Amino acid sequence: MSKNLSKPPVCLIFVPHEDDELNITGDFIYQAMKMSMKVFVVFTTNGDFKYKAVTRIHEAQNAVHLLNKDARCIFLGYGDTFNNSSTKHLFYADKCSQSPSGHLYTYGISNEEDFAYQTCGKHHCYTRKSYEDDVYQVILKTQPDLIISVDYDVHADHRMASIVFEQCIGKILKQYERWNYHPIIYKSFAYTTGFHAISDFYSLNLLETKMPTEKNVIHYHREKDLINSSIYVWKQRKRFPLSRINTERYLLRNKIFKALCKHKSQSAGLHACQIINSDKIFWQRRTDSFSYYAKVEVSSNPSDAHYLNDFQLYNTDDIDSEIPVFNHYAWIPDENDEEKKITFVWNKIQELQKIALYGLLDQNVHIRQVEIEFDDGEKLETGPIPSKGIPLIIDLKKTVRIKWCSIKILKTDGKGGIAECEFYATERQKNNTISPFIKILNQDNFIYDYLVPATINQLQLKVYYFECEGKVSFEIVGNPYGAKISKNGILDVHRLTNKITVKAYLNDNPEIQDIVTIKKINQWEVKKIHLLQQVEKVILTFFLRLNRKYIYLRKKYINDI
Repeated sequence: MSKNLSKPPVCLIFVPHEDDELNITGDFIYQAMKMSMKVFVVFTTNGDFKYKAVTRIHEAQNAVHLLNKDARCIFLGYGDTFNNSSTKHLFYADKCSQSPSGHLYTYGISNEEDFAYQTCGKHHCYTRKSYEDDVYQVILKTQPDLIISVDYDVHADHRMASIVFEQCIGKILKQYERWNYHPIIYKSFAYTTGFHAISDFYSLNLLETKMPTEKNVIHYHREKDLINSSIYVWKQRKRFPLSRINTERYLLRNKIFKALCKHKSQSAGLHACQIINSDKIFWQRRTDSFSYYAKVEVSSNPSDAHYLNDFQLYNTDDIDSEIPVFNHYAWIPDENDEEKKITFVWNKIQELQKIALYGLLDQNVHIRQVEIEFDDGEKLETGPIPSKGIPLIIDLKKTVRIKWCSIKILKTDGKGGIAECEFYATERQKNNTISPFIKILNQDNFIYDYLVPATINQLQLKVYYFECEGKVSFEIVGNPYGAKISKNGILDVHRLTNKITVKAYLNDNPEIQDIVTIKKINQWEVKKIHLLQQVEKVILTFFLRLNRKYIYLRKKYINDI
């Protein structure tokens, strides 16, 4: 599986349903084209719970190709199911299981057969093992450099996709050390930061994606969506700016909106004001831990030792329940185990700089203190491991050469355990797919063509760093038109008379820069923009709801979609 460096990087977007590709990526499919990436969008189901597969598949193809004409859609062809469906969910199926739409085998449409049929000439039976095999094989076949995957939220299909994806990645990382394969992986939530997020598109300037704690966020439950649990700490999210074409203040000029409208059966266009923000957010799962190549020894419960280096941070037996119970994802020492020790052993010397230890997702149980020992006899005591599965990051501040490392649990609150141990040779994972960048922001909102009401005389500009660091300088490019800006980003617009261009750049690497425009407008211009936005909102909402009613009646009486 060695990569041909002369070929363009490959991006794989992994989602359960047709429309989820936009919920989790926004315009990244479009941006990938601009970055010369080869894009595969993998849909695990045919979306056929309510509507026909041919409808959902054509909608997905139209939406994806509107953003990126060269992107390829891959359909695994499994049944679309919902929580507590009358039929057995594929997640639990050890033998052929019928989907709610009445199918037993993967299938596609006349011009787009399912993945199994395309690759091995036969349809796969609806079992969990078949699903896992197809996910595993589609990753191997596409060999992605970058993977964007749906994460664990309220929908059973989303939950299964997330769990199985991580299981397959763990299997690949464990089995194929010789490939030196370490894809960049970003995960994102389809609902709370997308389809059911805050409806705030119609603002004077685009706003950031808000942390989903507000009352008007539908379906939000911290326990369900894992935000501020595990790796999904809000401050550690990765933020990506939009393409300029998608930063307009009106939906009719926005490619994301136009792509959403292709998903007519889902009335996805009605959710554009929730999906489109000034940024798109993800959380990164590093794949460059050398824990996957280690032999793991434990002082008790050896059958669970594999959980410590399997890439999975959570798992469950029940993907239907409203509040899931996570299990089968962590090593928990036996109650009579006095040693409570884990040992990682490698067949060659490893260079270690950073360790990440993940505890249990149960917020009432965590490890107070651990002892880490290296093969040179050096020991260090550290802790606690935070609750809710948030990792304890141990930066050694130096490079340590080791062939084995042991982790001993010294103190716990409750029956503490460890879900994953990660060992890194570098501060951050090397990213060869997306170049480092900075993005100018104001009040934590990414800004592009920024309008300033006349009542505001000063802006504090800052920058967001992606895969870079260092001091930043600001400057006004060209005529300042009465504006002044300090090196630390304080922009005085009190006397601003025209649109100005502001640039921020890294002092040590000026090629890493961002350029925005800023214009001051009076109260009448503000009112005009808000009025036009509201008019557009009313008109679009009316026609989109009318279309939804049309789709409903057509489905009910004609049943041809």
